[in-house]
Amino acid sequence: MLRWSAAPQALCLVFFPLSFLLLSNTGLHPGFGGTPAEQIQALAADAARWRWVHLGMAGGSLLGIGVILTLRSLMPRPHLAVHAATVLGVAGAALLTGIFTLEATLIVELAQACVGAGATCLSPANQAFLDRFADLALNRVPLLFQSGGALLAAIFALGVMGQTLKGLAVRESLPLMAGSVVVFLYGPALHGAPLGLTFFGFLIMLVGTGALAIRLLRTIV
Repeated sequence: MLRWSAAPQALCLVFFPLSFLLLSNTGLHPGFGGTPAEQIQALAADAARWRWVHLGMAGGSLLGIGVILTLRSLMPRPHLAVHAATVLGVAGAALLTGIFTLEATLIVELAQACVGAGATCLSPANQAFLDRFADLALNRVPLLFQSGGALLAAIFALGVMGQTLKGLAVRESLPLMAGSVVVFLYGPALHGAPLGLTFFGFLIMLVGTGALAIRLLRTIV
């Protein structure tokens, strides 16, 4: 019997961890140091790479919704805890999608507008705005840690319940749980240093999601 959902579910399972592993944990994601004015100028100068990286991460976040719903569908006896984890994960992934989309659009446009205004925007007299802009847009993006943490917590919880309820094999659930814990501890915003612990957390997660994807694809006849 053809399981029409198996192929899209498998794609979500593989490309969700892979997208963040590659885009935000290998050096492709631009990083800006220096004063707030220098950070804003660097962002405007590297706008194209910033845009496509964050649009890719927005797409990866949407795939995270697919991962949550796939794990939910594999539970043989869904109960309140499964439903709660599903709601938490979908909400976190949806919020992440919105944040990364804003980062790829509004934030870039504001940085370019500020740089385009020259000394009017970048002068020390405008330091309060520059500090606030760099803080909110680059250094402590509102709700980024919370939404990423919610998604990771949901993946961990569904992995635990999938193992308990016999919906997931150990080779699927164990890497899924271990990877989500490593990323939660070292990069809950799903960002990390190139080839750092967050990178390896996503790599471990990919082992579990990849095994699950193979199992789903085998149902297609």
